Amino acid sequence: MARQQSPEARMTTVHHSCARGCTRFGLHLSACEDRDACRGCMPRDAEYGWLCVSCHNDLERWLGGGTDGAHAVWVHLGRAQGGISSTPTDADHRGGGETVEPLRLAIFDTRRMLSDRIFIYGERLREVLNMKQPVGRFDIAKEARFLYTRLAAIEAEADFVTWMFGDEAMSADDVCGHGLQGVMVRAHMVAPWRGAPLRLPAPCPECERLSLVMYGTAVDPAARVAGNDSIGCTTRGCGVSITPEWYGVWVKTLAEEATA
Repeated sequence: MARQQSPEARMTTVHHSCARGCTRFGLHLSACEDRDACRGCMPRDAEYGWLCVSCHNDLERWLGGGTDGAHAVWVHLGRAQGGISSTPTDADHRGGGETVEPLRLAIFDTRRMLSDRIFIYGERLREVLNMKQPVGRFDIAKEARFLYTRLAAIEAEADFVTWMFGDEAMSADDVCGHGLQGVMVRAHMVAPWRGAPLRLPAPCPECERLSLVMYGTAVDPAARVAGNDSIGCTTRGCGVSITPEWYGVWVKTLAEEATA
């Protein structure tokens, strides 16, 4: 099976496992006692600092400038909240004011937690890098860009990146449960923005099953915008995430192998 890496890879030369404990589907450690029940316990290699390529792709997408980026999602949540009317209408015979207010509050809380996280991550990263804290009003777009341009520094710190990614709850009363991953998942739950997933014809490079789907902003593949798409495996226990660019390389590799 081809080694996973994206064309624009910033690869590490130090070999260790992904700090988040990711494993490879269908591959087992020699000490695995129940391979029939285990879906894979072989650690996935870290290829970007302390992150595997799948975790790196997720973090890059959440901090980037596409529609899955923190700033774009924050703007989307604000529009979604503003578009909800709390005034009962004739069309809503159950009483709109009572039925939509919980959703409005859920969107408000998620949006606030997203901006809080980006603020805290930027503050902590500056402490790690011995940088001065910014003065003035907080701008989530600028702060997400600050984090995005320093992904290599973030991924080089195992404790920092796992805390930021969300492997431990930030607080007991955090409704999102975990860090950036939790708030991004919750954001799409309370105010979806992606189009219907498009099933792809090539097998997953990790589990080799026909379970890859592309998530994007348009149902029609021809209308999708470059940089706004992500590809993930829907097989339980795999869940690998790759970029459309890497998928193109993967498809080309499969075609070359088929004609060899």
